[in-house]
Amino acid sequence: MKVFFKFLIILMFVTLFTGSKSIANEKVLYECPDLYNEQKRSIEPLTQGYDGWFFRENDLKMDFSLSPESLSYFKRLNEVLAEKNISFFIVPLLSRALMAGKMINYDDPWQENYNIDIASSSYVDFVKSLRSVGIKTSDLYSSTNVFKKNDPYLYNFKRDIHWKPKGAKVTARAITSLLLDYPDYSSLTKVNTVLKLKTQISRDGTITEELRRLCKNKIEAEIYDTYKATQIFEKTSDALFGSVKEITPVALVGTSFSSHNVFNFAYYLEKFSKLSISNFSIVGGGMFTAIISYLSSPYFHENPPPIIIWETQTVYNYNKGVEYLFRQVIPAVEGVCSDSQTLAQNNIEIIDNKPYVLLNNLEEQKIHGTDYYLHIFADNLGFKTFTLEMEYDDQDGEWFPIDRSDRYNNKGHYFIELSDKITSNISSITIKDTNKYKTGLNVRLCKKTKKE
Repeated sequence: MKVFFKFLIILMFVTLFTGSKSIANEKVLYECPDLYNEQKRSIEPLTQGYDGWFFRENDLKMDFSLSPESLSYFKRLNEVLAEKNISFFIVPLLSRALMAGKMINYDDPWQENYNIDIASSSYVDFVKSLRSVGIKTSDLYSSTNVFKKNDPYLYNFKRDIHWKPKGAKVTARAITSLLLDYPDYSSLTKVNTVLKLKTQISRDGTITEELRRLCKNKIEAEIYDTYKATQIFEKTSDALFGSVKEITPVALVGTSFSSHNVFNFAYYLEKFSKLSISNFSIVGGGMFTAIISYLSSPYFHENPPPIIIWETQTVYNYNKGVEYLFRQVIPAVEGVCSDSQTLAQNNIEIIDNKPYVLLNNLEEQKIHGTDYYLHIFADNLGFKTFTLEMEYDDQDGEWFPIDRSDRYNNKGHYFIELSDKITSNISSITIKDTNKYKTGLNVRLCKKTKKE
């Protein structure tokens, strides 16, 4: 009898052990022998999680910390917007691994080191860093517990980088409290936005198409609900008589998460906050395309909104290469300088790819640092790529690359802040690498205005 019970215990142990392994194996749904084949893949590497989930390398990011330099750029951007009486909000989207931590496959070598506790703590610290310099920022990890408690597939695609409308809805609801705390909320233009279920559609994104080539199984499109938005604007009594120009209270600049109407992020923001929103987000533009396009446009300066919301993905690298982008964003808020702000100017015709001196003999004016910026207007809107070579009076210099893809809403305006790292005085500015585009340029070296 003792032998029988001993055998039974061993059998139960083996059954439990092999059963658990079987369940774990069943969670990895697809056989993808070419997933890591450098010769066969056409996009960034993918790794398979549980239940049909696939992650990119940056989805598994765990370090969201901001360098002191990057944080200083965020701080200065917030300050220059505040000088224009614009309240600045940032919506830092959660990485897909933070949104769907239960789908991490720790048996996969690409995922085995992922630690959601480290990642979530770093994300929360990232939010705290932005808040420490006065930026109104949403801690989505702490406030959207549904991502951890419910099935993440309700809110996110398994094989696409984006959220579903329900994910956009949860995020919009989480950040609405910040908008409701806006000091002059009651005076802003209101809208009643109603979303009604429209139909179900399928999504075949780049990742799904890639997996169909690299996996043996049939990879299905993912089905999700879409909604139709109806907006009813509330007019103030003054506006009804035409005595007040209506200004949309919120400008949204962001990525495809915001720009794709099928996800309804802007509409959900309107629904919960009751504030009318103008959406300037751009598909596939990365972190900066939308905000540079918007702030560089005459429309922004003619219609400055009380609130700007910057939706951005935390999978981006905020500490590498952002100097050249922030140095375009920050002076763009200042805009085209007046004659009294102009320290030097020139008009020049670009007709070939050779270098052209834009401004020279500047050293006697003792110009250096972030109180000064360059404004260039190109009358050919196809002129989008060039390099500025800035020379200083101690023989120091820097190269400043400009490369605006077709995704930019280009209006011909370029704003470039002088470096805060170079203390010598600028002496000349040359443009090169113009790719044979012909254009007329108006160039101004400007001094920023100081708020009294």
